[in-house]
Amino acid sequence: MADAPIAPLGFGALKEVIVVLDGTDYGAHTSSVDATPASTTTTWRGGKSGAIRTDRSPSEWVVNLNVAQDFATPGSLANILLENDGKKAQFAFQPFPDSPFMLEVEVTLVAPKVGGAVNAFNESTVALPANGAPKVTYPTPPAPKS
Repeated sequence: MADAPIAPLGFGALKEVIVVLDGTDYGAHTSSVDATPASTTTTWRGGKSGAIRTDRSPSEWVVNLNVAQDFATPGSLANILLENDGKKAQFAFQPFPDSPFMLEVEVTLVAPKVGGAVNAFNESTVALPANGAPKVTYPTPPAPKS
């Protein structure tokens, strides 16, 4: 049996992410980012052995972000989410600046919570519903500088 190859640049620790909403990079405003699928399975069982029917719903995707609660800065991610709750936006995520791939999907913006624990940096976790599954794209790398 052959081993499946794994690309060293396609898998690794998140250290300097690119998190883009409608063309603006909010990587510095997020401490966590992921796109998560969810589906449900329904099972029907009849009164005889083997009378079982199982079906699964298509996956629904959510983009989860942990966002710094920077409401003091105009244009911060927290303010953009708060001011545009319910609006659609284009989302893109690149796990590191030289990553050979990017995830892209349209999301619905959700307002973040405001406040949190005393003596702690306050952040909000928001779950942005995605319009379909994210697409993996392969951006054209910038031309080398001479």
